[in-house]
Amino acid sequence: MAEESVQIDYMPVLKDPIFIAGFEGWGNALNVSQGMADFLIEKLAAKPFGRLNPDFFYRFDEHRPVVDIQDGILKEFTPPGGTFYATEPSSDSRDIVIFKGLEPSLRWFHFASTILDVCQSTGVKKVFFIGSMYDNVLHTDTVVSAVASSEELLAELKKEKILSVNYKGPSAIHSALLLEARSRGLRCVSLWCHCPFYLQGTTHFGLLSYLGALLSSWGGFKLDTQELDRTW
Repeated sequence: MAEESVQIDYMPVLKDPIFIAGFEGWGNALNVSQGMADFLIEKLAAKPFGRLNPDFFYRFDEHRPVVDIQDGILKEFTPPGGTFYATEPSSDSRDIVIFKGLEPSLRWFHFASTILDVCQSTGVKKVFFIGSMYDNVLHTDTVVSAVASSEELLAELKKEKILSVNYKGPSAIHSALLLEARSRGLRCVSLWCHCPFYLQGTTHFGLLSYLGALLSSWGGFKLDTQELDRTW
């Protein structure tokens, strides 16, 4: 039997879910991308329901597994990877599927197909991929740009003061995911937060708060970001 690229423990039954993905790696300046996923998982009490098979997508010599050895006994072996979470069904808000993981080293197109297969299995029709990059901005700025799957979607985003992007150069996994989502007819947005160079080594809680408010407003769900504001 062929080895599966994803292990699903159970398939959640969700109400009109959206999908939000945050990544560790190249597109995670000031921990905004992965930090957003972490905050959503904690704040919305999302539960894990599936995980990627790391052998398909990661080079262990680049991203080494983490071990826990106690008194000469191997207790834990944790490889790099990614996990799917889902919020508990609620009567007053739509549900959310969240992916938190490391940007893949290998098989980007297969990775994108696997991620979106899981999305569509839960009924997702709108997806957000979160990225963050360094730019010539100040820590007081709240600059977010976007790449969208359609002109109509981009026009909606511009009403929220999100900038469109002109860029030519190396890509993050977000572009491969957007390409696959668009081919499937999903409404898809890659959101990029612009971070100041001089804050490297920290987490930009101000941008996280701003991004959380944007996601909840445009995604149609409730999210309390006061904790992020206080931390900032």
